Amino acid sequence: MLDTPLSHREFCRLVSGIDGDHERARKATNLAVFRLREVLGHDAIITDGETPQLNTGRVDADILDVHGHLKEAGKFVRHGPLMSARLAVMAALDILGGEVPFPGLYEEFFEALREDLDYRLRTTVLRVATRLLDEGDAEGAEGLLQRGFDAMPDDEEISELLRESLRGLGRNTDAERVRMRVED
Repeated sequence: MLDTPLSHREFCRLVSGIDGDHERARKATNLAVFRLREVLGHDAIITDGETPQLNTGRVDADILDVHGHLKEAGKFVRHGPLMSARLAVMAALDILGGEVPFPGLYEEFFEALREDLDYRLRTTVLRVATRLLDEGDAEGAEGLLQRGFDAMPDDEEISELLRESLRGLGRNTDAERVRMRVED
């Protein structure tokens, strides 16, 4: 998910939670990889590179699927059918289901990953919905914005764009309910 992969030292520090003692962090990481392989199978973790990686041919990871859907949506917004961008963002929202990624991991790195994911999700929802509205697809925009609003109910831009799309569809009561929900 990162533009630049973690170094071995960074990876070991994150996996082990051990700061300042690389050798101890490396050993703890090796033990963690061993335990994961016991649970998931030996082929689930690839260790032939600088850092261990999930074998995505053997193991599914929701967060990687979300990342893939958001990348796909970005490509479709720029070059492909806008409906495909909408479907990709909706798939990402469905996978997340309003849940917090990396629950229980409070290290600053994971906090930053959550913030980056929230930002990408939010901006992608807004970009796709805005384009749908610009092209006259208020229904498509409303469906996407409703899912985005359910996942991010405190986001003012998403709620405002949702209300705008609902009003454009003649659903003023629903738009008012969104406003009331935001105020609550």
